[in-house]
Amino acid sequence: EPGRALGSYTGYGEWRSKLCEMVYGIPAKTIWREERPEGPFIELINFFDNEGIIGPKIAAKLVLDFAQWQDKVPAKDPSGFSWFAELYTKWRLAFEMASDGGAVDFH
Repeated sequence: EPGRALGSYTGYGEWRSKLCEMVYGIPAKTIWREERPEGPFIELINFFDNEGIIGPKIAAKLVLDFAQWQDKVPAKDPSGFSWFAELYTKWRLAFEMASDGGAVDFH
């Protein structure tokens, strides 16, 4: 299985792109060109891994997005690996923890 850590630059970028494709059916770079994008996970899709912190207010909104899209997460991607689903679960947990007065720190 590919070595994708929750905090690695490459792993986060790949995961975020797959998330955008799952939700919007388009690459993340297309969303990045929009002036004021809105919708599920948009705060995460537009948040680069070196931009700082996502606080409890945005984390709470993302928790709702994670819950709403949970049933659409494929257990395995076409290559047979489950890395997307595993990271989806880890990111969901991170934002659940942050939504109660915490934060997710990207560095």
